[in-house]
Amino acid sequence: MSAYFILLAVHLLSASYKVIFSRRASLADTKYYLATILLLFKVLAAVGVAVSLITLRSLPTMPSPQNALAIAIIGVAIPIAWYLQLKIIAAIGANNWIIVNALNMVGVAGVGIFILDEAIAPHLIMGVALIIVSVYLVSTINPDKAHKKRVAKGVTASYIIGYFIAIACALTLEKQTITDMGVYNYLFFGWPAQLLGILLIIKVYFYKQYTPLPKSLAHNARMLAACNVIASTAYVIAVSIGTLSQTVSIVAGKVIVTFFLAAVFLHETNQLAKRIVAMALTVIGIIIIAL
Repeated sequence: MSAYFILLAVHLLSASYKVIFSRRASLADTKYYLATILLLFKVLAAVGVAVSLITLRSLPTMPSPQNALAIAIIGVAIPIAWYLQLKIIAAIGANNWIIVNALNMVGVAGVGIFILDEAIAPHLIMGVALIIVSVYLVSTINPDKAHKKRVAKGVTASYIIGYFIAIACALTLEKQTITDMGVYNYLFFGWPAQLLGILLIIKVYFYKQYTPLPKSLAHNARMLAACNVIASTAYVIAVSIGTLSQTVSIVAGKVIVTFFLAAVFLHETNQLAKRIVAMALTVIGIIIIAL
């Protein structure tokens, strides 16, 4: 179990820095989003194949038709989630985003109630309420001192809804697939599938909008890709050891880490008292839900 918590600590730190680099990427022109995401998935695919072959010391087992379908869905859903995430972070900022992202906990609770027929406990209602209040608070805060919100709330809300639908489908299928075929078999097929997914999306929908990254943005994109591959590797291995809900609960510590990183590196300190209250409510809400 110590390895499990070490993996989660690695994921927490790298995922928090990933949000910082995502914010910087989101501040670039929208036309560079696809090139940034493409680089990210090129690195992810290469590492996934390498880690799989080195660990298994043989070619992986071919996935069953059911797992192949799940991998195909994940391969499209996660690139879509990334694209929407950059748009959301551009609209609301890194710190506000990490609070909004805590709605994942609400989604996990909802799945347990409506799909797994779990009881609605009083503490669950309280935790969900606290997170919803914190999300409302950050909806009234500008991204930082230098940038004001330029996207209508309705548009941002549609991005957020789309993101959570995509990421909820992807994470649920990913956990099931890892459990069924093993984490290293999944890395070999699943991460290259995400690269194929973003290539397909660009080819079909955004071919004319795709613009290569300029040198001025390449360093930040590489740092984002590095943080993402470290966070993703630690996460999928941790999920293969523990439960999805347990992992999501513990990783919620990145709310606190990202809060401080965003203040230091992105100067997101406007309306600081309100930000602190929102962070505290989010963390308390997540802890209560995880009880």
